[in-house]
Order: sequence, then structure tokens, then C-alpha cells
Amino acid sequence: MSRTKVKSSVLGAEFFGTVSALTAAATINVDFDTASTFTTTPSDNTTTFNIQNAETGMVKNIVVTGDGTARTLAFTAEGGSGGTFNKIGTDTMDQTSGNKSIIQMVCVDDTSGSQDFWYSISKAQS
Repeated sequence: MSRTKVKSSVLGAEFFGTVSALTAAATINVDFDTASTFTTTPSDNTTTFNIQNAETGMVKNIVVTGDGTARTLAFTAEGGSGGTFNKIGTDTMDQTSGNKSIIQMVCVDDTSGSQDFWYSISKAQS
């Protein structure tokens, strides 16, 4: 049996250390095809992350920086069609100005109209 290897030349940018800065807005589009990690500082009281182009098995990171104001984070799938977002754990975003939290999200079902995601929010321990 021969051994095969996946070469980096056949992988898309979303599988490398690509970081994409997202513009703060009430709804932020997060295109899973464009990067492995996304960054933003929410500026609206409720920020909805609209997850796009997710495929089963994809894992992405969203680094969220606090601005000193209480913010609510929400999620929706492809085109605002809903999706199921299952939160793991009880941590929430660190709202302290300049402090960062990381949201790690995995797509476990990419069926159109019934996408299913699991995510956790972590922050540095003091």
C-alpha cells in the first residue's frame, strides 16, 4: 500500500494561518472559505455573526476584543436562515476594554436550512 500525503499546494487559504479582520456592524458576515481565524471588536449592543460557506468538519476561530461596554453576541447561518448553535460551557465574552476572548466553532452538519454548529467561548485566566 502506498502512502499519500496532502500537499499544501492543494489546500485553500482557509486551512492556513490566515487571519481576516471583520468590520464591526450589527451583522457581521463570517465567510468560512476565507480564513482560519477572524478578528473583530463589536460596536453594536447586539452583534450577530452570520456564518457563511461552512462545511461539515470545518473549525474556525473568532477573536473578539472587548471595548468596555456590555455586548450580546448572536449567531445565524447562511443568509440568516437560522441554523442551530450549541454552546459548550458557561464562559462569556470578556467585555473589559482591550481584553480578548476566542470563539471556537465547528460545523457538524452543513445541510442547507438545518446547519448545526457547536461553539465555545474562552478568555484568558487571571
